[in-house]
Amino acid sequence: MTFSSRSAVFGMLLACSMGCAHNRKPATEVAKSPQLSPAEMEQLWIKASSPSDAHKRLEWLVGTFKTESKFWQAPGTDPEVTHGTSKNEALYGGRFVQQSYRGSWNGQPFEGTGYVGYDNVIQRYQSTWLDSMSTQVMHSSGTLNPANNTIAFSGTSSCPLTGGEKSTNSVLTLADKDHHRFEMFDAAPDGAQFKVLEISYTRSGGAHGAKKAKLSKSKAKK
Repeated sequence: MTFSSRSAVFGMLLACSMGCAHNRKPATEVAKSPQLSPAEMEQLWIKASSPSDAHKRLEWLVGTFKTESKFWQAPGTDPEVTHGTSKNEALYGGRFVQQSYRGSWNGQPFEGTGYVGYDNVIQRYQSTWLDSMSTQVMHSSGTLNPANNTIAFSGTSSCPLTGGEKSTNSVLTLADKDHHRFEMFDAAPDGAQFKVLEISYTRSGGAHGAKKAKLSKSKAKK
């Protein structure tokens, strides 16, 4: 790291610490900041801002995917099924993934943009979503279950029926490099959770699909 970059890092740390001091919460709400040397502060900042192993899992999301969406209006009903495309791009050295989605919903064109990343400091995945059929920005955060490659997100969204906010729960399943699935859940009238949305993503021209096509051609020749 050059002298200029070291100075920049230290300057950001100093500004951050000053901001915390001016907006300090009661001692009962936050832990007391440790006394650190400039070198220790620098190392913490580097660790917080560098892509980690958690970010590598997001690489499976990058690319162009065909989608199949299922939307349920109520428990026990048949879903509305639509199809679309999702173009996902890695940003800032793999720190974030930007999703650009195009499809349809309720017979109307539908577009959405999402961002997902991993915060090294709080050790949680972070997600935001905005689309052409609302005026809100949805925020959620979640943790990974490495046993089945799922990230369980929780957050809030605004509800036009009540005029307030409601809790949201969703699960992102990373099946393999060519397939992932997003599921969102809501509360039924009896309070039980039910699935309201499921989007299945299949990579366009993915390795698995290409392998399957190659095997099919080989069998046809025989």
